[in-house]
Amino acid sequence: GKYIDVIRKMEVGDSVLFFYDPIEKNNPQSESNNFTATGRSNGYKLTQRTGEEGIRVWITELHKAKGEK
Repeated sequence: GKYIDVIRKMEVGDSVLFFYDPIEKNNPQSESNNFTATGRSNGYKLTQRTGEEGIRVWITELHKAKGEK
């Protein structure tokens, strides 16, 4: 997916902001939900909050591959 490479580069406490772009006419709610779902399906824990700027998604726990400590 288009988000997993970004998620894998993030550390606990890092966040991504999804905001409405009037030129792109994007859907920040849909984008943040897809980002969160991608992270969760790959073993990451994330949380999101809606604010005046848009929707911010934080990594709260990193994924560990099998055998990692």
